[in-house]
Amino acid sequence: MLKSFLRVINRLFKYNAVEWNIGVLDFDSIDLLNTRNIHDIKWVKHNYKNRWFADPFIVSTSTNEIILLVEEFEESKRKGKISKMIIDAKNNKVKSLTTILELNTHLSFPAIYRKDNEIYIYPENSQSGELLLYKYNPDDDSVEIATTLVNEDRVVDSSLITINNRNFLFATCKPKQSEDIVSVYESLTWNGKYEKIEEIRVEPKVARGAGDIFCLNNEWIRPSQDCNGGYGKGIVFSRLSIENNRFKLEELNRIYPNKSEFYNEGIHTFNILDKTVVIDGYRYKHAIFAKLVNTFRSIIGI
Repeated sequence: MLKSFLRVINRLFKYNAVEWNIGVLDFDSIDLLNTRNIHDIKWVKHNYKNRWFADPFIVSTSTNEIILLVEEFEESKRKGKISKMIIDAKNNKVKSLTTILELNTHLSFPAIYRKDNEIYIYPENSQSGELLLYKYNPDDDSVEIATTLVNEDRVVDSSLITINNRNFLFATCKPKQSEDIVSVYESLTWNGKYEKIEEIRVEPKVARGAGDIFCLNNEWIRPSQDCNGGYGKGIVFSRLSIENNRFKLEELNRIYPNKSEFYNEGIHTFNILDKTVVIDGYRYKHAIFAKLVNTFRSIIGI
C-alpha cells in the first residue's frame, strides 16, 4: 500500500511540481567542447499559466524573431502537444503561440527535417505505436501525415540524418530509453520505412537523444541527455563516426546549467540554426517537496 501511495505522489510530482522553459543562446558565446557550465541564458518570457514548454526545435531565425516548434505541456491534461512559438528576438518575449498538432496521446520532441525547401516533422509519439512523418506548412501551420517511419511503439526522441547518401535514424527504445543503448535504423529513402541495423553501447544513462545531430568543425555531433541523478540533468556531446562500416560514438563533453540560472536543475534539449542555440531548462516549483519526493523515488525505485 505504501508503494502504491508513493507512486501516486510520484505522478503528481512528475506533472505538477516541475516547470520547464525555453532558453536562447548565441552559439559564438559558448565553447561546446570545453565549457562545463553554461550561463547568461536568455530565458523566454511569457504569461501562460498551468503549462510549460520544452523540446525546442528552430524553424527559422531573423533579426526580429525566432520561430520554434516546442512541446507545450498542459498540466490539467497531463500530456503534451506540438506548438509554434514566435519569440521577439529583441526582448525574448513570446509574441504568439499556436497549436499545430494535438492528439489523444502525448506528443513531444518535434524534430525537424528539411527537404527540397519543405519542412517535415516527426515528433515523439511512442504511445501511438508508431513514428509518423508529417509535412508542415509554416504559412498556415497545417500538418498532414506523409508516411510512417518506424512501425513500433518503443522508439523515443529520434534524429534523422543522411550520411554518404545513406539514410539513418538514431533513437533509443523503451523501456530503457534513458539507459546505455542507442539504436540505429536505416531506410533506402529518407522518407521510407526504417529498420534497425545496429546498436551502439554508450556510458550509463546517456543514450537518450537531446536534439538534432549537427555538424561542427566538419564532424557530426550527437547531443544526448545525461540522466545520471535524474531525468535530463545535462547534455552530452559525442562525435559520430563510421569505422569498419559500423557507427561509433565518442564522448567529447558534457554541459550543465549554472546554478545561478533560474531554471537550474537540468537541461535536456540542444538545437542550433544560424548561430542561434535553443535549449530548455527546468526548476522545481516547491524545492522542499521535490527533495522529499526524490528521496522516496530512490527508496522504492521509481
